[in-house]
Amino acid sequence: MSLLREIQGDVAGSGSDTASVLRKCKILAARLGSREFASWVASELDGYADSQSIPDYRRLSITHYASFFGMGWEVSKQAIPLQVVPAEHHARFTFVEFREGIAKAESLADSKHGVTIARPELAFVIQGKMYPQLQCQHVWGEISPIEFHQILSCPKSYPGFLARRRGRKSGCRRGAAKWPASTARKTTASWADSTTALP
Repeated sequence: MSLLREIQGDVAGSGSDTASVLRKCKILAARLGSREFASWVASELDGYADSQSIPDYRRLSITHYASFFGMGWEVSKQAIPLQVVPAEHHARFTFVEFREGIAKAESLADSKHGVTIARPELAFVIQGKMYPQLQCQHVWGEISPIEFHQILSCPKSYPGFLARRRGRKSGCRRGAAKWPASTARKTTASWADSTTALP
């Protein structure tokens, strides 16, 4: 059985983890002599540098919350509606780039309730927008485990994409989509170091 078919079998099965599939893809990339494929595999395993563009599936949806206090009042964990956020900051409140290696994504996907990220730098953006008389005390974002499962599932489709490309060269019908997209948006927030897996 060829290595490509072995990888496809791993992807089709339910017991294979993404890191193991990627390590086999690393060997396959070396055999094929594909620098593009090898570069993508290396980035998925080891993480993406800040200077690299990232695939769209590594832009994670994030929900932000804030707490407020003052004048004898305290308001805790209020979801921040996008309507109160100035347009130039919308991306920072909507998505976060995940550049860590796949092993980190696997560990975070196992978190029952997801991950929280402290975002104190965003407090000034909403100060006076939700509770004008109160001081914004704390801002944080929460990411669902589903977002990390998305990261784990998307790379597994690459071997199929590779097989379709090889198939077209052998006369198979055209129409397979170009994948993966590797466009980064500069306005999106970067993955913060102050992350905590929720219990």
